[in-house]
Amino acid sequence: MTQTHTAATRTPSAAGRHEGASFPVRRPDFDFSKTPEYWFDNNPMLTHFMNGMAALFPDGEMFFVKSVRAVRDQIRDEALQKEISAFIGQEAMHSKAHLALDDYLHGKGVPIKEIEKIAVNLLGVIHRYGSKKLDLSVTCALEHFTATWAQQFLTHDATREVFNDPTMRKLWTWHAVEESEHKAVAYDTYKAIGGDYATRAAGMAIAMAGLTAALVYIEFKMVRHDRQLTNWRAWGQGLKHMFGLKGFFTPTIPKLFDYFRPGFHPNDHDVAEALAQRRSELAFDAPAGAVLH
Repeated sequence: MTQTHTAATRTPSAAGRHEGASFPVRRPDFDFSKTPEYWFDNNPMLTHFMNGMAALFPDGEMFFVKSVRAVRDQIRDEALQKEISAFIGQEAMHSKAHLALDDYLHGKGVPIKEIEKIAVNLLGVIHRYGSKKLDLSVTCALEHFTATWAQQFLTHDATREVFNDPTMRKLWTWHAVEESEHKAVAYDTYKAIGGDYATRAAGMAIAMAGLTAALVYIEFKMVRHDRQLTNWRAWGQGLKHMFGLKGFFTPTIPKLFDYFRPGFHPNDHDVAEALAQRRSELAFDAPAGAVLH
């Protein structure tokens, strides 16, 4: 996996047919020009965490797309082929949007380009020394992370309500909706090519270790760069919001570990009502391919 530098080469093409899939490919627009510095609850710790995590998405989602495409010729199920096409389209739009956010943050002096390289380097090692099946296994595991956190975002009012900027609220809601919609595509592809439990579990172990280490490193790098490392009030409020009794991440931990259950399937975790509500709020019931403003 080689490092790339431009949106044109890093964003997978969204072209191709996705008619007949169970979810559409949307193309929303985002303008970050009025986004405040600390857009998440006016808290630097929380804002840097989200900005840092978002910087992993463009190259991470490129990896997801490549891992599914690498085995697509083995898929004989026509319905799954349509789901794969829509999955690729959605991930392409996510990569494009987060590249735009990265460029905005880079212009503000945030060391976002250095952070982008983390996904390239970590996933590059897996690709270089692993196999197509392991690549797809890691993709399934990371998709479980994104889907679990996305579904939590759809239901966790305490988080959405403290997003200070409507553009960021729209970006993250859109992304959460679509991660929830395509959460089973990579997994179903893995099962369709005869993916085994041992490799699936190994992929999750790699994902848990790598992602946790990356997010901790990124958080300290971002906060230190902003000279907020000793802002104990921000740390206290932020950690409570994330890991308190009613925190964002607290209820997702057992759901993440549920992935190791032999009979697990992504559709075992469902938030259909909240998903429908968020689609309605952002007019996401528009026809497939529509540009959403």
